[in-house]
Amino acid sequence: MNSKAFSRDRFVKAIRKMRTMLAAGFPNLYDKYISWHANGGFNAVAHGGLTFIAWHRVFLWEFEKDLQAADVALGKDGKIALAYWDWINDTSTDPTDARGTMWKDDLLGPNGSGANNEVMSGPFVRASWPPWPAAGMPVAPPALAFLRRTLGAGALSDAADVKYIVGLSRVDVSPYTGAAANTSFRNVLEGFQNRTGSVSYNHNGVHGWVGGNMNNTLSSPYEPAFWFNHANVDRIWAIWQAVHPGLAKQWPTNAEIDAAYPPLGPRPSSVRKLDEPMLPWDGTAGTRLWTPRKVLNWQTMGPVGEHQYRYDTDSGGSFSFT
Repeated sequence: MNSKAFSRDRFVKAIRKMRTMLAAGFPNLYDKYISWHANGGFNAVAHGGLTFIAWHRVFLWEFEKDLQAADVALGKDGKIALAYWDWINDTSTDPTDARGTMWKDDLLGPNGSGANNEVMSGPFVRASWPPWPAAGMPVAPPALAFLRRTLGAGALSDAADVKYIVGLSRVDVSPYTGAAANTSFRNVLEGFQNRTGSVSYNHNGVHGWVGGNMNNTLSSPYEPAFWFNHANVDRIWAIWQAVHPGLAKQWPTNAEIDAAYPPLGPRPSSVRKLDEPMLPWDGTAGTRLWTPRKVLNWQTMGPVGEHQYRYDTDSGGSFSFT
């Protein structure tokens, strides 16, 4: 795990603190993200379509800001960030192995055990990682009593897989869904396609490799490993953006996108078009401290109408909801 500026202790304390902090309309600040992810899960918005990478970039950004707020609530300075899971190197399920230290008790804890695959040690055991109360959410995963894992199923990506992804010249290709060919950067990174001859499925493969709660779209953010997986997805996209800076390679045309995904409503004149590149992750110290200024302008997060994301036109890299 790339963690030069990453404090395991501060991350654990902040993420657990989030589950004690108020969030209007949700059980707590952390569980808001479980619900948001569940709402975006099966409508070709958060997954299985063109917006996968942009939706999750904003999702990570929002989460990271709240993680920093939790750090401040604990008396710290808020200067923490998510680290990313290097799928190429961090490949062991054994916490005593140099390639499996993510699963030590000072960070995520070990594999699940027993008939229910329950995680029995570390900071996210049931006594310190509350159940998910599904009742009352507009769209919610089933109630989760404790964290489950079944590490090691399938294959994680290797260097050839990542090299192939970064080498693709189109961010997406028609039909802009999980059926897009393996010339689609987004679809191969997401994992509905892979490079010819490979047995790994990149982002999707990681969810299956962790198993348990992570292997269900409706519950996956309940598993703290979720954030490290998606930080690496975002890192690979940022690398791709740096390798392919031309605007024509960033997005399909607006007409193609509108045909595949009809806009929720007319675009205001102040809203920028989709074929502008997003600001990439800067690679600082193995973490992602950034403020993305552009997201898909007709995107929603949370229950329908809760937030309407649009390209930011404010100065200074700020971002606002409407």
